[in-house]
Amino acid sequence: MGVSEVIPPRLTARPGERGVVVVEITGDWLGRKILPDVGPVDKELAVGGVSALEFEVQQLGRWDSALMARNLAMDDLCKKANVEFRAKTLPDGLAKLIAQAEAVP
Repeated sequence: MGVSEVIPPRLTARPGERGVVVVEITGDWLGRKILPDVGPVDKELAVGGVSALEFEVQQLGRWDSALMARNLAMDDLCKKANVEFRAKTLPDGLAKLIAQAEAVP
């Protein structure tokens, strides 16, 4: 695969163990034109009985602020549903950016 080829971004959500919803984020999250929305996450949270949201990012490619925006949207959904948003399961750089965004009043 050439450096300029972009792998389409994907976001899926599924029930995990002990009330955890697992969000799998794959592909390249560059720009904001064709990005998956957070609907699958909202749907899983609406089922109820969810204690936390975790991420699987092994197949995540390149990313920019577009992924940050989606993660902040998922964080907002978690806050509304009183669900723990486990940012520590995201790539280190992204987890740090989210921590900084939440620290700013």
